[in-house]
Amino acid sequence: MQAVITAGRMVTGPGGQETADGAVFVEKGVITAAGPRAEVEAQAGPAVPRLAFPRGTLLPGLIDTHVHLALDAGPDPVGALRAATDTELYRGMAERAGRLLATGVTTVRDLGDRGGLAVRLRDEIAGGRLPGPRVLAAGTPLTGPGGHCWSSAARSRARTRSGRRSAVTRRAGWTSSR
Repeated sequence: MQAVITAGRMVTGPGGQETADGAVFVEKGVITAAGPRAEVEAQAGPAVPRLAFPRGTLLPGLIDTHVHLALDAGPDPVGALRAATDTELYRGMAERAGRLLATGVTTVRDLGDRGGLAVRLRDEIAGGRLPGPRVLAAGTPLTGPGGHCWSSAARSRARTRSGRRSAVTRRAGWTSSR
């Protein structure tokens, strides 16, 4: 899919800089150009469909720095987590990730799952096999017996020494300052 999306203004930077009459060019679901409408439309060519929102504002992708994709929004999310099989839990996590992307969240930092499911989901999304935001995954919490998040770690190998090594090997939580 290709499209040029235009708006009366576009927020372009972390300091709230704005471009009046801005546009983005989307190709195959990826923004390939952003800037003043005239420049972006020239790059796209006349055959590309336009979506115009003259009173709208284009925003950069939103970032949610504290999510638990493993938890649903029900009345007892920890109980639901405990009751779900890994297959059910993964399916719910994928649905929640898709919803986040559909609402403009393009990056999430998942701060704890069960059994490394967020790491698996991260890889599926990054590989283009599932829709969702970029996922920075902490993986299964490393916690002491009865500690914070023990309920999610209890059904995984994270409470054992070999489980902790496994979490590190899966690259859970690895980030780069470069």
